[in-house]
Amino acid sequence: MSDEMTLLPCPFCGGEADISDEGEGTEPYRFWAYCTNGKCFVEGTPAFETENEAIEAWNTRAERPCECGWRGFVDSWGYEPPNFCPRCGGEVVSR
Repeated sequence: MSDEMTLLPCPFCGGEADISDEGEGTEPYRFWAYCTNGKCFVEGTPAFETENEAIEAWNTRAERPCECGWRGFVDSWGYEPPNFCPRCGGEVVSR
């Protein structure tokens, strides 16, 4: 992981985040951030050219509105997920 920036915990479960480096064969977009908790439903960031871009995208996920229109759900047991989109990571501002 980059010395310049630090990954924040997952905005959904609070779990540890990590950076995946897909290697030189996937350039220019090879770095992406994700939650290491195998039970968390959040998707990782898109792939970026640099590790710092992936870190910045992960760290600002909850600071921007949802970009894909997800509005959450309530299941039959009354479970309601966090107010953050599991697809784009942005805050769900209305349901």
